Amino acid sequence: MRSMAVILGCVLAAGACTGKTETKAAPQAEQVEPAQPAPALVTSPSPVVVTPPSPAVVAPPVVVAEPTPVVPVVPEPVPVPVPVPVPVDDETFSALVDRLTAGLTDVEEPDRAGFAAAERKDFVEAQRMFAFAARQEGEAWAHPYNVACAAALNGDETTSRVALREAVRRDRTAVAAEAYDDEDLSVMVAKEWFAPLVGDRPPAGPVIAPAGDWPRGKTRAIGKPELELLKAKLTEVHRAKARIRGSLAHETLAGVPVGFVVYEVTLFDACVGKGADPKAAKRECRAELRGDEEQGEASQLQCTDQYLVRVSSFAPLEVGTSEKITKGCTLKVQKVAVHDYDGDGEDEVLIDAIGTTSTPEYRTAGEDAYVRLFRVMRLDGTTQLSIDVDWQVSMGTSGVAQRFAVRDELGKGRLDLIVSYRSFSTQDEPEVAWALWPTPPEEGTLGSDEIGEVYTEVWPYDAAKDEWVKPPEEDEKAEKGEEKAGE
Repeated sequence: MRSMAVILGCVLAAGACTGKTETKAAPQAEQVEPAQPAPALVTSPSPVVVTPPSPAVVAPPVVVAEPTPVVPVVPEPVPVPVPVPVPVDDETFSALVDRLTAGLTDVEEPDRAGFAAAERKDFVEAQRMFAFAARQEGEAWAHPYNVACAAALNGDETTSRVALREAVRRDRTAVAAEAYDDEDLSVMVAKEWFAPLVGDRPPAGPVIAPAGDWPRGKTRAIGKPELELLKAKLTEVHRAKARIRGSLAHETLAGVPVGFVVYEVTLFDACVGKGADPKAAKRECRAELRGDEEQGEASQLQCTDQYLVRVSSFAPLEVGTSEKITKGCTLKVQKVAVHDYDGDGEDEVLIDAIGTTSTPEYRTAGEDAYVRLFRVMRLDGTTQLSIDVDWQVSMGTSGVAQRFAVRDELGKGRLDLIVSYRSFSTQDEPEVAWALWPTPPEEGTLGSDEIGEVYTEVWPYDAAKDEWVKPPEEDEKAEKGEEKAGE
């Protein structure tokens, strides 16, 4: 701070001065004989009146105001543009899921429950349900994306960012195509971290199907009263409690209703249902399904048989014949959805589920066997595409994983099937994501194990057959090339 000059005022004091007066003597007259004096008259002297001096008038002090300090003008620094880093949060997505799903053990169709909670503006519950779905289906990008949307609607920026980062890790292209125009994320799109995290907005692609809604009919969740009727009907069929794991209802443009349901029945309940005496049946079934750990047999008491059934009417309820689709001890349904997946103007149903079976560790290494069921069905219930991917995970296991997508890869206005492959080799007992897709070590699913590069196949859509056609293998291509050359 600069020093300031101090101006001092002087106070003037007035003072009285005393001077000396000189008296001159009068000139002397001629000396005359004095006459005889008259008798003196004595008079009282007049009193002397002393007038006190007037008090001195003192001038008031001069008040001097301090000058206004001079503030130096410092020019503002010119900001230097720097790239905005993506924030690093303390909480991982796994920790986020554990926090949100604390206390949840088993939720039927958590994805649907999440949307129902969002509709009634309970965004906290919606986050919990979507997080539960994300925990079940470890590589489906939509579940963490839905957590991000619900968190954004709840005003929780950090949770939204953590969940969105996980969705991007699972499928950056799909997230970028969806997020920029999603009203639920509109507040987050304006944040500095959004674009560096999600990436550039993808260019608009070609029109995949004729104009109209996609799907063309009306899809809805099966209502609770209808689900209860379905459970009762299926329980009656199996004489054991049916647990619905995935379902939807759809109405075609012609107004024809149809529904698809994936459900489970425990082996124990099915076994007991076959017995005449429930008490004796429980005892016998428990002994039969418990398994012998010493022989490496896993208990099957909690295992299920899994089924797929088509519903042709809800009022009155008309259910077709159930198809057994058992793929493991337990089944986790990733998706049941309706779209025009091949772009032929007709809707199809996608069933994507994963079964798993665990063998206990006793004398030998334990083993987890997985099967992924990937099926596309026409609305009449016939199958257009069915692929099962089997693999086992234990110490020293290797294999090839697969995952699927649909897009117009060949630019012919139809959706081609994209099949991706990735080899893996485990050296320890890994933690494997539910989507059965191994990811590199830095992404945390297979630790230090070896993960191969991704190899992709394009299965073009054949309109005449109304199906996707698997391209010939390399050796088949070579054989055909030789035959053509021989001709």
